[in-house]
Amino acid sequence: MVAEEVRNLAMRSAEAAKNTANLIEESVKNSESGVALNREVLENLSEINGQVKKVNAVMAEIAEASEQQTRGVEQVNGVITQMNIVTQQVAAMLRSRLAERKNCRPG
Repeated sequence: MVAEEVRNLAMRSAEAAKNTANLIEESVKNSESGVALNREVLENLSEINGQVKKVNAVMAEIAEASEQQTRGVEQVNGVITQMNIVTQQVAAMLRSRLAERKNCRPG
């Protein structure tokens, strides 16, 4: 009877060892899978970071172009203002000359 109990205990122990080995093997596979997923996530994050840097660079270029455009529009507005002043001066001069001509005519 003792020998039979020892055999049963040995068989259960062997089965438990086999189950433990299987669990360890499955854990190793899961761990390796996790490491691979982690690598993939890091690669994707790195790619995203690179794309964000590119977007930031493009946005900086757009901001600079907008600033240059604003300066150009301000210059055009300044020129238009100067042209308006000159046009008003010319119109005033012409009115003055026309008034002088009217006053110089015998009539």
